[in-house]
Amino acid sequence: GQTVSNSIKLLTIHKSKGLQFETVFSFMNIPKNQGQHNQGLKLYYDFEDDFHSLQDHALTYNFNKIIKKSDKMELIDIVNKRNNGEELNNIYVTLTRAKNNLFFFITYDKKCDLEKFISSIKNDSSVPKNIAKVVYNEFTQDIQQLSQVHQIIEYGTITIDKPETDKAASEIVTSFSQHLKFLNWDDISERKPDNIHQLKTEILDNQSIQIGNIVHEYLSHIVFDSKKIRQIAFEKTLSKYGSLFHRDKIIEIIIKVNESIDEHNDYFIEDNWDKVFNEFTIFDEKGKESRIDRLMINTSKKEILIIDYKTGSHYEQEQLDRYKEIIEKLLIVKKENYEVDKKFLEVKV
Repeated sequence: GQTVSNSIKLLTIHKSKGLQFETVFSFMNIPKNQGQHNQGLKLYYDFEDDFHSLQDHALTYNFNKIIKKSDKMELIDIVNKRNNGEELNNIYVTLTRAKNNLFFFITYDKKCDLEKFISSIKNDSSVPKNIAKVVYNEFTQDIQQLSQVHQIIEYGTITIDKPETDKAASEIVTSFSQHLKFLNWDDISERKPDNIHQLKTEILDNQSIQIGNIVHEYLSHIVFDSKKIRQIAFEKTLSKYGSLFHRDKIIEIIIKVNESIDEHNDYFIEDNWDKVFNEFTIFDEKGKESRIDRLMINTSKKEILIIDYKTGSHYEQEQLDRYKEIIEKLLIVKKENYEVDKKFLEVKV
């Protein structure tokens, strides 16, 4: 098949995180300020430090101006700062995806010229408005007015990196063309057949990896075991892997996983553990990210158990030891004198 590397990709901000492209087109609309009479139901909330419960909340309908002058003012400030931070982070991601060329389109819904609109923006205005103001002030000298409603800023020059594969592709074509001289039979060699054994091994290895992924996906949805939770976990797993495996095959795998849950039921009942975290992300001192399959905590007994699921014959003891070491260094673990243990849980599929 042919690989197309210069196609247009339409991505959300969230999906584009961590990626970079030669040329990026980004669009930011600044809506007209809506009156307080049509904003509808509005929820303000702030979580406790453990994110398990709400520290404070407020619910209002069409009284945003009034609630800002009430005893919920501190809550409103917290929510606004959080929202502004999230919006600023999204815009940062948007503006840093381009490797060479960034086309940043800003529109505003207001019946006035650009200069008047910018001058009306206050420091406490929305993040998009302040971004527009910064862009305008930074590039004022470069603004060209194409019409009453269309201004453009050109900064720098458009550059296009030459694909690294051009040279390699050229060499392939040159090399291939030498074999088109059909009268020179010496240049034509017999094609070696594919190594069927190797292809079979690769297919089986990939299938084994995907089966392991199905096991991890299913178990990631089970905090405490119950018939209802198993059904939910099955449906979510089927929706994700139903295009790779037949439904009957997935059911066959899940039945074996459930047998392992029954065999190790102590790890999946609420009586033994009051806090459970599946796919728990941790970072070591160098910032390397790892993910623990299952982290369980008994706060009354001050016990933590790290579970690593295994569907194959290879056990990475060093990795499990590293998980334990990272958890033991956590401030809350040392302060509360938690005992940290680790175990492999074998799932025979």
